Amino acid sequence: MESIILKNRIYLEKGILYSDYILAREEDINILNRERKIPIEGRSFRAEVVEVNREHRAKVRFLDLEDDFEEGKARYFPIDRYYRESYFAPEKGDIVDIYFKSKNERHAAVKGSSTEGRDDIKNPPEEKVLARTPGGYTIVMSNDSIEVRGRDGKNVARVKGDRITYRLKKDGADSEITIDSKMIRLRNKNSEMVIDDTKTELNSNGTKVRLSDKGIEFM
Repeated sequence: MESIILKNRIYLEKGILYSDYILAREEDINILNRERKIPIEGRSFRAEVVEVNREHRAKVRFLDLEDDFEEGKARYFPIDRYYRESYFAPEKGDIVDIYFKSKNERHAAVKGSSTEGRDDIKNPPEEKVLARTPGGYTIVMSNDSIEVRGRDGKNVARVKGDRITYRLKKDGADSEITIDSKMIRLRNKNSEMVIDDTKTELNSNGTKVRLSDKGIEFM
């Protein structure tokens, strides 16, 4: 087994010369204080997210710095908070900025994505979680909509084009409110109401009523 000499202590005792060695295998050596050719204080460096844990920390592989990445030895960087207990929510494979507030790596944090252009995105998901709070609320973006979801995912506010939809589920009831430039629709399990510029229609358990300039009509 080959080893590296970390320390050699040579001393003389009772006329005999002794030498004590401290040895280590090369793969067991982890250099913490690596000298850098460029200062890091106050700068941001691009990195790829390798892992995200539930403690709002991310393990990364640096792209702009020389990085002999070893997942078992890589440190976690805290994910930046943008409002109180709400955190930026990077995912595995995302390209992010690691900002070094000081010379100490412990003061570094994961900031927003630094990706520029579609060609730089390595794993565009169908849905991207923009933010997640400790309470379980999330902001989710897809190619055609943005959603704010409740803790259980049942209550959702969605913005898609010129339409806003609120979907509420509670105690087995399923209700939905839709608003766009032409009408407002309120719907639950047995009833539906539609309001537009010319009329208001109510359909409840098979009974339909219309209110318009013509008066009240039962249909």
